[in-house]
Amino acid sequence: MKIVTVLRSGGEYTAEHVRWFDKQLCSRYEHICLTDMKVKGLRSLALKTDWPGWFAKLELFDPELIDDDIFYIDLDTVIVGDFDHMLQNNALSALRDFFFPNLAASGIMRIPHAAKAAIWQKIKPLSSRDLAGYKGDGEMLRTMVDFNFLQDAYPDEIISYKAHIATRRMVGFSPVFSQGNGRVPAKAKIICFHGKPRPWRLSLPWIANLSSLTPCL
Repeated sequence: MKIVTVLRSGGEYTAEHVRWFDKQLCSRYEHICLTDMKVKGLRSLALKTDWPGWFAKLELFDPELIDDDIFYIDLDTVIVGDFDHMLQNNALSALRDFFFPNLAASGIMRIPHAAKAAIWQKIKPLSSRDLAGYKGDGEMLRTMVDFNFLQDAYPDEIISYKAHIATRRMVGFSPVFSQGNGRVPAKAKIICFHGKPRPWRLSLPWIANLSSLTPCL
């Protein structure tokens, strides 16, 4: 099992954000970054396609790239607890969208190696022009992959900052979707930000900034 992140150049993310995320793992897991940039101090593999932005994540399904199961995590994610048990789940899984729970979201995905080839055969022929018809990789994957939902297997352990923490006085609050009280729920292990604000822009005690280490769990 490999913890995998993806960094495509040209956007707001940099190698610093990969290192920021890696610090949260506290060397407990093997972490690989798929990227077209140099990430000093971490193992990285070169992206093979020219798929733009978040569509670079589709290369996770290339069975020749990483010969192992993958637990993919978006870079704007905060680890607040031990998630070892999630790595033991063999099901092809993704997030249940926090705002539209009937839909799958790709911010975290558990991809068994055995499932990659069949999905990759559908993805591999796609050009950047083909992908332009989709709002994002998650929307595209929903058309071809029948995911299990991670939150169903691990209720209350994978949460959304906006939906489960933010209050009216906090950046990211939504009058429609936010139900938090400003605190991290007791059972939470992983906090997803899925858009802005980014975690490193917030001054909260459970978030490490880019220049400091997250305490090892």
